[in-house]
Amino acid sequence: MGRYTQQQLREVLAINSRNEYVLFCPPHSDQSLILPEIRSASNVSVGSIDISADPASEGGDRNL
Repeated sequence: MGRYTQQQLREVLAINSRNEYVLFCPPHSDQSLILPEIRSASNVSVGSIDISADPASEGGDRNL
């Protein structure tokens, strides 16, 4: 996660503790790079999602 994105999320968490946030990261990513205050926030959870699949190879035609 980029530094800018983390700073933005940190500010959102500072002003809004009512919503739940889920951070999706690629499998095997180094989640220790996420700022500690984001990882430890009670309304933030970190999930994993495989983004390596090519949608075109799954039978979809993106040129429709």
